[in-house]
Formats: sequence, structure tokens, C-alpha cells
Amino acid sequence: MKDMNSDDLLNRNPEISVDSRDIRNDVEIEAKLQEPFAEQVVSSEAIFFGQVFQVEKLQVTVEHGEDQSRELVRHSGGACILAVDRDGRIVFEKQYRVAAGQALYELPAGKIEPGEDPLVCAKRELEEETAYRGKHWELLSAHYPTPGYCTERIYVYLATDLEPGVRNLDPHEDVTVFSLSLEEAIHWIRTGKIIDAKTIIGVLTYALKLRQLDA
Repeated sequence: MKDMNSDDLLNRNPEISVDSRDIRNDVEIEAKLQEPFAEQVVSSEAIFFGQVFQVEKLQVTVEHGEDQSRELVRHSGGACILAVDRDGRIVFEKQYRVAAGQALYELPAGKIEPGEDPLVCAKRELEEETAYRGKHWELLSAHYPTPGYCTERIYVYLATDLEPGVRNLDPHEDVTVFSLSLEEAIHWIRTGKIIDAKTIIGVLTYALKLRQLDA
């Protein structure tokens, strides 16, 4: 599958509107910024193969012709879902994350399989983890959470018009599903209860979308 950028995916969603004044301002700002030097990969060596990602050691040519080493995590990406039920409440999950050493409050999400369309992944993960299906889908954002060393890109979708589906958790998954209003979710972000990056991005992007529609 061709690697899709956020512009490609956003263009599929005609309902997403952008103020033309903001676009002109963006162009003016970008025109004043110096284009950074594009590092050229000279060689790469795979040093770890895992079930979720692989790690490579790269040699790159930087500005002024110098060579530097880089360590790169190759990841096929993820899909995250901000699902809104009939009462306007957002579907969340609580699950333990060993990397964080604690249970986190998150939006449903999952790993994109190599070559898989992000939207197909989002639909699968929402139903498997929460037993909801969304009838209407829209891309909210596509972002790199850790671009300094990882290729992972996360696509955040808005799912509405929810209907019952079939939950199908993996045997090792222990996930509690609950819901918050948008106001409650923002409060949890402000007070540090929600500390997962993709969830923060999803909630705040959704809030900005609603504010734009009300403007």
C-alpha cells in the first residue's frame, strides 16, 4: 500500500473545512522558514526484529558532508478512535501499560498491519475492544508521536452513529470500557489524569473541530 500522508486522507473527507485565512497565514509563515538539511541514508543494519517493531542502525550524511549514526525504530503505525455515543459522550478505555508502570486512560487504538488501510484498522479495533461499530467515520489527525527515532504514525479517527458490535479481546488483554463527556475529558487532561499522547491529541482536535463548527 502506498504510504498515505495526512493531506491524502484529509482530502477524502469533504466535511472537514479549513478557514482560508488560516491557510494564507500558514503559507506566509512557512515561506519565511529555512528548509532544513535533508539527511541522506548511506547504510542501514537491522539489529532487532520484534513482533511489533524492528530497530535499525543507520549511517547518514548530515550538513557539511559529515557522517553520523542514527538508531531508528520501524513501526507500521497505529489507528486511534474517538468514538462518540448517542449521548455525546466519548468512549474510553482503562488498561495497564507496563512501559508507563501504571494504568492509563486512553482512546481505543491498535496497530496497523503492514499494508493495511488505517481506517480498516480503526474499525476493527473499535469493535474488538469496545463492542461498538461506527456508521460514520472521519479523520481528525495524523501525527508522528516520536519522530526523533520512530517511524510510527498514528491516525486519529472520529466515529459517530455508534451501534452494537461484537467484542473480541485478545486473551491477554484486560480493558475496562467507560465514557466521559468532552468537558470531563478536557478536565482530566488539564489535571494530569489523562497522560497518553494520542488520546490528548484526539480529544483536543475534536474540541477544536466542534468550536470551528460553532463559529
